[in-house]
Amino acid sequence: MHNDIVYGLKYCNVVKKSGIVVEKYEEVMGTFAPHDKVHSVDLTPEETPGGFLYRGTYRGKSMFIDNDGNVHMQFDYTFHIKKTWD
Repeated sequence: MHNDIVYGLKYCNVVKKSGIVVEKYEEVMGTFAPHDKVHSVDLTPEETPGGFLYRGTYRGKSMFIDNDGNVHMQFDYTFHIKKTWD
C-alpha cells in the first residue's frame, strides 16, 4: 500500500457532546500519486459556537479515508467551551 495511488482521499470529522453528534463534516481532498512531495490542502474553516447552551465538553474524531474505505490516519480529541479561561 506504500506505493499505491490514493483515490478520493477525504477528511472526515465528527464532534459529539454527551454522546450526541452535534457536527459532522467531510471534505474531499483529491487523488494523490505516491512521491516524496508534501501535499498541502486548505480546508474550509469551522467556527466554534458560543453562549450558555453550548458550554461543556466535546469529543471529536478525525479521519483521512479514501474511496476504498482505507483509513490512512485517525485521531481523537477533546475540547471544552467555557465562559472564562482558568
